[in-house]
Amino acid sequence: MAFMFFNNELIDESSAYIPINDRGFMYGESVFTTIRCYNGQPFLLNKHCDRINATINSGILGNLDAINYEKIKSQITTLIENNQYKDGICKIRITGGTSDGPIRPKQQHPNILITLQPYTPPQRLQQNGIILDIANHRRNKKSKTTSHKLGNFLENIIVRNEINTKAYEAIIISLTGEILECACSNIFAVKNEVIFTPPLSENILPGITRSKIINISKEQNMQVREQSFNLEFLLTADEIFITNCAIEILPVLQILGYKSDFSSTSFSTANRLLKSYQSNIGVNQK
Repeated sequence: MAFMFFNNELIDESSAYIPINDRGFMYGESVFTTIRCYNGQPFLLNKHCDRINATINSGILGNLDAINYEKIKSQITTLIENNQYKDGICKIRITGGTSDGPIRPKQQHPNILITLQPYTPPQRLQQNGIILDIANHRRNKKSKTTSHKLGNFLENIIVRNEINTKAYEAIIISLTGEILECACSNIFAVKNEVIFTPPLSENILPGITRSKIINISKEQNMQVREQSFNLEFLLTADEIFITNCAIEILPVLQILGYKSDFSSTSFSTANRLLKSYQSNIGVNQK
């Protein structure tokens, strides 16, 4: 039996349901986040709550109330105790509530779901590297949705499904040729000992792990530049790696159809940052 929280009530997952007129179900009108739990603690939970609240405060989901960090933390702690998963993946989902049509009601009553699942980290991929492929889809950088982690994840799913099955992730490029991010992760390139990553001004997702890696890099006096770059620049990088909260950091070995080996540095930057990132776990659990 697995437990979850549904609208602040601890229930068996098998008894959970979403109303058929829920706006998240009908229109994808919802926000979510994915949190790694280590040794019974949700890592960087405050940053995840801040990002959810930034989406709520933007008004893109209507007039929803901000979530409370202490309340969310208490519920996740209860889930960890009841599900007995000290290491796992927690997901928070908040929908726009129910309505009879696409026009939002004056008063919204969101459905809030918190789930917890066991998770095994991809240690082999962290050691050996992954393969990326270039998505055929090109993204409009002026989109109002791509900088939010919304339940309408169809574009990202399409991108993942159209790449070669040998690839772990898909690189998304803008209509004007800039590298933006991957379907489910942020991307970094290392060139001449400088770390590059696309800026948030490109309307990419403000990844929690992305931000943490930037901060760790600066603490170690590594030069970081948040700036736009194209595929030609990416292919001349010494190293490439991707980040998200589940995978932490994965080095890139190959981009299909292009450069076939990025391992000449033995993933030295990615390995150094991964070691530092993992050493932060337990030190900064908030």
